[in-house]
Amino acid sequence: MQTDFGRHLDEVSGATETLTKRVVSQLLSERRDSEAKNILQSWESYLQCTKERIQKCTTATETKLFHKKAELLSALLKKLKRNAPEATVLRLQVEDVARRAKEAGALNAGGRFEWVDSLLVKVRNLKLLVKDC
Repeated sequence: MQTDFGRHLDEVSGATETLTKRVVSQLLSERRDSEAKNILQSWESYLQCTKERIQKCTTATETKLFHKKAELLSALLKKLKRNAPEATVLRLQVEDVARRAKEAGALNAGGRFEWVDSLLVKVRNLKLLVKDC
């Protein structure tokens, strides 16, 4: 399978959603409502961006939207790191995916192979041994 930068960004987005819920819950329990609201507004901005429909979908507009989503996710993770240091790792992943997509000039890097585990492998945490490849 060729490298799909959009899929990578979606994976980080899922982890960011989990982290956002945890941090917001913590902030609300500590009565830090304005911080929680600020983080939720950033998450909502990201979600709105992911729902944008492109009328004339070209590679250029798709790439532009991808980078906008990466910027919004990175900004959210920057806010989250105050209460969750692990947000820094996620932010570095977002920046790395965005950089590699920019270098490739497209969201799918043709000519580059990427191993993608199936759902069964992910769920069961199985290790595959490939012999004599």
